[in-house]
Amino acid sequence: QLGYNKPSTNSSMVDYVFVVDDVLSWHRENCTLNPSHYSLLRHLGPEHLARLQDNYPAYVYYNTLVRCGDMEMKYGVVSENQFMLDLNQWNTLYMSGRLHKPVKILVESADVETALQRNLNHAVTVATLLLPEQFDELSLYTTIASLSYQGDFRMFVGENRQKVENIVKPNISKFRKLYQPVLDSTDNLYHQPGGNSYQQSKESGLVLQSLHTLPVYVVWAVWRVAGRRNDDIDEVFTRISQGSDCSHYIRTALKSIVWSSSVRQSLKGILTAGTSKTIRYSARKLLKMFKGFLRVR
Repeated sequence: QLGYNKPSTNSSMVDYVFVVDDVLSWHRENCTLNPSHYSLLRHLGPEHLARLQDNYPAYVYYNTLVRCGDMEMKYGVVSENQFMLDLNQWNTLYMSGRLHKPVKILVESADVETALQRNLNHAVTVATLLLPEQFDELSLYTTIASLSYQGDFRMFVGENRQKVENIVKPNISKFRKLYQPVLDSTDNLYHQPGGNSYQQSKESGLVLQSLHTLPVYVVWAVWRVAGRRNDDIDEVFTRISQGSDCSHYIRTALKSIVWSSSVRQSLKGILTAGTSKTIRYSARKLLKMFKGFLRVR
């Protein structure tokens, strides 16, 4: 991310996520091997840690500000079932949103690879529904990278206001490599070879077609915000595909998903990090937000 130093320095933190089959067994072993990584919650036992993780969105347990040699890191743990659910259906847009950006995947299975690809396809579909008929490459990738920050309360308190831009600009070649196969196979999206702009048709029938390929939880969220009494989803989609406020409903649907999961995950993070780490971590975030605000000004 722009404005950050290399991971080996003290000013940045490497972020890992472990996808595990058995959350309880993982916490039981990790509490034995690395008890200092946990807050005082570890004294409640691994059963309570696993229950806290599994019962509250975004279903990820994070240990933060962990020293590993000269490197500072944080790592999250998520069950494979919850991981796959979010990639395929966007129930929290937490893990799926992280994987809209270029990341290093250390190990993957055939099922995970399929889910990762579906997640990228969904990201392009949603982004193009939000974008106008003509847009440039930077706008496309910035829109994709911003999907999981729609409605994230941390973007109002604790995050750099330029976070999305800082993610995309220095990594645009990586975004291009990640998304080019999806873009090349996307109907109704035209790109001049060697150019920097994309064009799409906003004809209602094509918009309707895209709406029907949205992730399940986005479909439900759109129905909640755009539906009228006794409307079924087909009626809702047909109506908004013919209007000028389709992108508004999509954006509002995303905000409703992200707001809920981000608030609960952050509250859970206070418990899993403990008081001392929460204060240190929050102070860093607020400092980054303040610096970003000054740049904007």
